[in-house]
Amino acid sequence: LTAFEKAIELDPTNSQWWVAKGHALETQKRYEQALHAYDKAIEFNPQNLAAWNNKGNVFRENGKYIKAINAYNKALELNSSDFEAWNNRGIDLGLLGNYDEALRSFQNAVALNESYAEAWYNMGVIYDFKGERYTAVQAYKRATQIDPSYQNAWETRNANTEMIMRNSITCSSNPQIILV
Repeated sequence: LTAFEKAIELDPTNSQWWVAKGHALETQKRYEQALHAYDKAIEFNPQNLAAWNNKGNVFRENGKYIKAINAYNKALELNSSDFEAWNNRGIDLGLLGNYDEALRSFQNAVALNESYAEAWYNMGVIYDFKGERYTAVQAYKRATQIDPSYQNAWETRNANTEMIMRNSITCSSNPQIILV
C-alpha cells in the first residue's frame, strides 16, 4: 500500500496506481477507502475496466448488489467480452434471486472463455437453486474437468449426483409410481 501511495504522489493521475491502491485496501477490508481509490481511477480514466469490476466487487462485499450490477454493467458497456464482468454480474443477480438473468450472464462468460471453471461452477449453483440437479451436475462436472483441484465443485457435484441416484432408486422401487 505504501508503494502505491508513493507512486500516486509521483503520478497522481495514473489510474492504474489508483486501482492497485484500491485493490490493496480492498484486501485489507477497508472498503470505503477502496471505493474512493476506484472512483479516483475512474475519474482519471473512465475506461478502466479493472476499476469498474473491482468497484462492483466492493459493493458486493457490502451487500449492495444493485450497485455492484451497475458497476459490472458499466464494465460490459466498455467491453462486452469481459468474461469476468459477466461472471461477477451473474453472481450478484443470483444473490438477488434473478436466476434466469444470472444464468444468461454465466452463459455469456463461458461463451467468451470456455475454460472459466468459476463461471461453470456458478452456473451449477444457479441450476441447483432452480431445482435442476442434473443440469447442475453437468456444470459442476465441466468445472472439475477444467480445474481438477476445484474442491467446491467436486463436493457439490458428488452431493448432487448422490441425491439424483437416491431419487432414481426411490422412484424405481416405489410400486405407487406408474409411468404412462
